[in-house]
Amino acid sequence: MQTWTIAQEFEKECLPKDADSSFFLCKELIPGYLDEITGVYQTPHGYYVKDEDVDDFDKGFPPKEKLKRNR
Repeated sequence: MQTWTIAQEFEKECLPKDADSSFFLCKELIPGYLDEITGVYQTPHGYYVKDEDVDDFDKGFPPKEKLKRNR
């Protein structure tokens, strides 16, 4: 099945054997559209945040209150 060839090759060559590859699923809507497409995904630098920065950001919000719903 041509649609999944690129993802299958990536999974075999680039990920550890038991790694979760669900992040890399795609489906061509137009057959052959991705045939000449190549590249490497790089996580944007903005996705990496220090835990201290997250904690400081969270302090700007009121504390959360856990509520239970009666069923």
